[in-house]
Amino acid sequence: MKHLLIVGPFPPLFSYGGPTKSIKSLYNIFTSSDINFSVLSPNSHLNGVKLFHKNNLNNVMFKKHQSFFLISKFYKYDTIWLNSFFDKKLLLLITIRLFYKFNLIVSTRGQLSSEAIATSNPTLKKIFINIIQFFKYNIIFHTTSNAETESVKKLFNKIKHKQISNVFDLNYIPNSITERKFVFYSRIHKKKGLDILLKTINKYNLSIELDIYGFIEDEDYWEICKKYIDEQSKVNYMGVIEDGDITRLKNKYSFFILPTFNENYGHVIIELLSIGCIPIISKNSNPFDADISSIFNLNFEISDNAKLKDMINTANNLNLEELSKLKSRVGPYFEKLNKTQENIKKEYVSFVTSLLK
Repeated sequence: MKHLLIVGPFPPLFSYGGPTKSIKSLYNIFTSSDINFSVLSPNSHLNGVKLFHKNNLNNVMFKKHQSFFLISKFYKYDTIWLNSFFDKKLLLLITIRLFYKFNLIVSTRGQLSSEAIATSNPTLKKIFINIIQFFKYNIIFHTTSNAETESVKKLFNKIKHKQISNVFDLNYIPNSITERKFVFYSRIHKKKGLDILLKTINKYNLSIELDIYGFIEDEDYWEICKKYIDEQSKVNYMGVIEDGDITRLKNKYSFFILPTFNENYGHVIIELLSIGCIPIISKNSNPFDADISSIFNLNFEISDNAKLKDMINTANNLNLEELSKLKSRVGPYFEKLNKTQENIKKEYVSFVTSLLK
């Protein structure tokens, strides 16, 4: 029987950020189809902490030694879908494919944008890219946005690729809070720009009630951020939302701030829109940039601290009528995005079905 194997982090893992949500969405899509599939997930977080409470799903396997599993079981699968580019398992799968033919899909998950490459270990990443150049014809690249497709094609020309947007399974919840409270919700990593936000708050001595949620992926970077937080009485780190349930934050915040360098999709954007938060986001950093700019007009250039300061002050100084007007735009925009989900799900099923024939 034709069989698909999806490789990547699966809930309740939360430290991997967006990819975990993307893989859970793929799981939901293929569960509702006739496609025979399994998921191979790590059994620990990015910091090495082992996952003790796992989903008891028959077709989800949490393995410490994923490479060993692939070496011993690869022949069972007609298609293997790896949800990371900078991963040693990609080298392993390419090597296996030289001797045993199967479809190899690789979702780059935003890792090949110039911003993502530059934020950590750029030299090692460029070496890895150069190695993969020799084997690119053995890969089907999966991208989720025009910008991501352009990034991949810039590095690998004449490739096989499929662009299908990510999907989400969320319902809109109206936001009734009237206080000007702000939230940052993302992984604590240089790519997400938390330090830029904190520097701006301190530099201009901004009056802002800000709560920060996110897994600390980079300890050295976190120490830099923490020094800024310690200087502010109304800026607090709240830890992680371990089960990833964004509804835990409903009616707590009016705005969310994301000074990110790049989001190939931006699950966090969709999640915070789903609980009625107004977006303040860096320009040209995500697939929703044009809509967010025209609807909310609170975005800013990542390199312009003064503009970020202006956006925060604008948000803080909105009167109740102006705040309510902006909030009233969140729900319709979320529903506009939500209407596209069924067609995108059908695209995924069609894509995989064509490979398994």
